[in-house]
Amino acid sequence: MSNLQKKSDNFKKSVARLQEALEEYELNKSTTVRDGVIQRFEFCVELAWKTTREYLLEQGFLDLNSPKAVMREAYSYKIINNEQAWIQILNDRNLTSHVYDEKTADEIFLRICTSHLPSLRDLSIYLCEE
Repeated sequence: MSNLQKKSDNFKKSVARLQEALEEYELNKSTTVRDGVIQRFEFCVELAWKTTREYLLEQGFLDLNSPKAVMREAYSYKIINNEQAWIQILNDRNLTSHVYDEKTADEIFLRICTSHLPSLRDLSIYLCEE
């Protein structure tokens, strides 16, 4: 199994786990479960950009060392279709990792539910079916 296959499998599993956490939140709307969703989101985003980087490296791209550079290249290569959505995902991931307050957590949680999860799913489908 190649490095890309391993990362793709792990990324696909992480997206499924994020979906599972969101379903759990629907049953138990506690801040503890919400925070678990946010933590799984952070993990998904890390796997997303690192898996995308691995894919691009296999395609012959070089000098892809930061998440935003990777996702910008993914947009130009038509792996993702909304560069701004991915920049927001990366920015939200950075916020959840470095700053914590209830208002920010609630805002990011809402974006995870409405836009981030679909973007993560779409990328997972692209990378896992290649």
